Amino acid sequence: MDKTVENSRWTKCCPQRPRLLLHACCGPCSSAVLEKLCRYFEITVLYYNPNTWPAEEYYRRGEELKKFVAQAHPLGVTVVEDRYDPQEFYTAVAGLEQEPERGGRCTVCYRLRMRRAAQYAKGHGFDWFTTTLSISPHKDAARINANRAGA
Repeated sequence: MDKTVENSRWTKCCPQRPRLLLHACCGPCSSAVLEKLCRYFEITVLYYNPNTWPAEEYYRRGEELKKFVAQAHPLGVTVVEDRYDPQEFYTAVAGLEQEPERGGRCTVCYRLRMRRAAQYAKGHGFDWFTTTLSISPHKDAARINANRAGA
């Protein structure tokens, strides 16, 4: 990843770091990504995960993410918590309740989160957006990237 980022056009032509919106599901998934990307981007982490339930788990993960970022990156990364509306997720995946893990329900969930990240990034003037989801061994990176591209 470092060589790809270092050799890209914008690192050679842009005097300032581009703004990157990083969608994150939790603190642990964010750690390695932030470590790699902080030197190349001005990063804001977007915590948007309407699929997380129960609400206590959603809020626990959000607080852990905020603590991690504050301790590991006290001056360079901010966390934005977006709306939490599990009904948004339930509506999106209606009819897919019996799908297995990594099945069609997951694809819809990736699309939901990537579209929101794209909307947020565009509405707040970010140069780029990405997600920590694609590094998880429990997720399908190819489908996540396909949904990110279509967001």
